[in-house]
Amino acid sequence: MGPGSESALQLHDDAAADGTFSIQNVPPGPYSLTAMVMPTASALPTSGSFSESREDVRERMFRELPETATLPVVVSGEDVSDVTLVTRRAGRISGQFVADTGVGRPLPTSLRVMWRSAGQGGGMTMNGGGDATFQLAGVSGPSRLDIQGVPDGWTVKAILLDGDDVTDGTFDLGSKTGNIRVVMTDRVASLNGTIQSNSDLRDYNVIVFPEDAAKWTFPSRFVRTVRADAEGRFRIDGLPPERYLAAAVDYLEDGGEQNRQLLERLRSRASALTIGEGEQRSIQLDLISR
Repeated sequence: MGPGSESALQLHDDAAADGTFSIQNVPPGPYSLTAMVMPTASALPTSGSFSESREDVRERMFRELPETATLPVVVSGEDVSDVTLVTRRAGRISGQFVADTGVGRPLPTSLRVMWRSAGQGGGMTMNGGGDATFQLAGVSGPSRLDIQGVPDGWTVKAILLDGDDVTDGTFDLGSKTGNIRVVMTDRVASLNGTIQSNSDLRDYNVIVFPEDAAKWTFPSRFVRTVRADAEGRFRIDGLPPERYLAAAVDYLEDGGEQNRQLLERLRSRASALTIGEGEQRSIQLDLISR
């Protein structure tokens, strides 16, 4: 059991034989309650051998994973009782990187898949295989996929789960196996421009974010920030097609682009523009003093 914030507090209790548990002295706050049930010895497969195929090894590793359950709870100073957690075996992902229509060059070999739990914020990385395929086991609860190792000149166009677009959303496999296709494209959109200011200093911050506030999430492909150079020039690559707002500000705290209140304040003063797939756009921004 751990709090829903960035605190390192973790509390735990070993459940009794009948499944009951009790965690004492829990400070008030939001928490993520997680239960884990390890497979019994009789359910475990025998140890691997040199004759095992790759598929046999993957199946054995999957069967050795525990059943899990996660439930958000809020402690407000009173006892929280009658909590029931129903564990289930985690799901699996069988995936492949594919090139978008019209892409003629080979896919990058540096691509990696990061699975993140939407409830706990943890993650697990799997490298793409030499044949651009990958496997992930132990995928439990609301989840999302991040693609890492994307080199310059490439971007993720879409992540498709059994044909459904989950590029910017979460999914829950349950105990099933999901088929993922990560569509890569070399038609990379970019935004470049300059900042106008009466000051001699022009290495200010530029924030680009979508008009649609529903996409002001973290992490988000649609919300980007970059620092301009001393001459006020900037460039942002890899923006997905979207209607955007762009603003130059005199200062920005680390992670400030994740502040929805800041984005709302900038909305009326930012410059609007639309960026299409593979489009190269230029813009001139006036400095906004915060």
